[in-house]
Amino acid sequence: MSTIVITILFTFVSVFAFGQSILGKWQFVQQSNCEGEVIRSKDIYKKLLPVVTFKDKRNGEENVRMLTNRKPSGSKVFLYKIDETTLYILDKKTQMIIDRFVMDFIQPDSLTLSNLSEPCNSKIFVRIK
Repeated sequence: MSTIVITILFTFVSVFAFGQSILGKWQFVQQSNCEGEVIRSKDIYKKLLPVVTFKDKRNGEENVRMLTNRKPSGSKVFLYKIDETTLYILDKKTQMIIDRFVMDFIQPDSLTLSNLSEPCNSKIFVRIK
């Protein structure tokens, strides 16, 4: 009986927690790795601001913006697919899965992703304009 209650509760929590849209621009702010180290974007990228944009029609773009420039320097275009709580990054040409992430936490202003192959390796993003 308790298993059924826990399953129903988990279903409701996951529906409400992941009802947010991933569309928009997200700036990388923090990463934690398997050794328990927490790395903030200002420590890694002194003058660079990594940004990931999720657009309509499963298109996305990853780029690095210099603090002094408005335009991104070096961008990578990709496709993505979302299946419940999993984010799949697809190759633009072949549409094969090149990376998988679990969306641990998504709110209107923040997103936490864990690499499916290394669950202890997570990245935190904040939504920007």
